[in-house]
Amino acid sequence: MTEQFIKYMETPKEVRKQTRASQREVREHWQYRWFGMLPLAIRMWMGGLHWRKKNEKLLSLAAKVIARLRDGKLFYIGRRRKT
Repeated sequence: MTEQFIKYMETPKEVRKQTRASQREVREHWQYRWFGMLPLAIRMWMGGLHWRKKNEKLLSLAAKVIARLRDGKLFYIGRRRKT
């Protein structure tokens, strides 16, 4: 322990600042160190909810079109199949 302290004191102040700065860059964010992948999972889940709310009208329209296609009430416009 004494050797480490002496080594620390003998290194110039600028070198110590550089090593500290490089350690900060490599270090993970505190949320991931404390809680693991949980914050990322929550963010992804909340983003999905936001997307659903935002595109709710589009999704309901797509569901209606699919239902009509199934019932045969909506005709598919495209290439005609050869019979």
